Amino acid sequence: MAVLNQTEILTEIQQLEKEILDKKKQLAEMKRNIEKEKVDNYIFSSFQNGKVSLSELFEDKDELFVVHNMGKNCSYCTMWADGFNSVFHHIRRKTAFVVSTPDEPEVQENYVAERSWNFPVVSTK
Repeated sequence: MAVLNQTEILTEIQQLEKEILDKKKQLAEMKRNIEKEKVDNYIFSSFQNGKVSLSELFEDKDELFVVHNMGKNCSYCTMWADGFNSVFHHIRRKTAFVVSTPDEPEVQENYVAERSWNFPVVSTK
């Protein structure tokens, strides 16, 4: 294999980036053409609202931002949720927002109070 000089390497990089961009455009177009799938109106448990359906989580918005938290025992998930707590009011202007966890609603209630989270939390149990 021949050794490439700096200019040849940069040219090859640009060519690869263009190929990747073209493939991403092709992929996006293919995804747009996939037939939409109907989703069941799943029912979640929530200490805040009792039972709440997937459609209710959308509130009056067209989009729903769902963050899956692996539960109170996951320090990384907790860190991310703490971060969302500070920007929740901004996100909520554009889209509905909810955190889902496998924890029981009673566990969530205590944990949410302890962390001072101000966003909706639902249980996937």
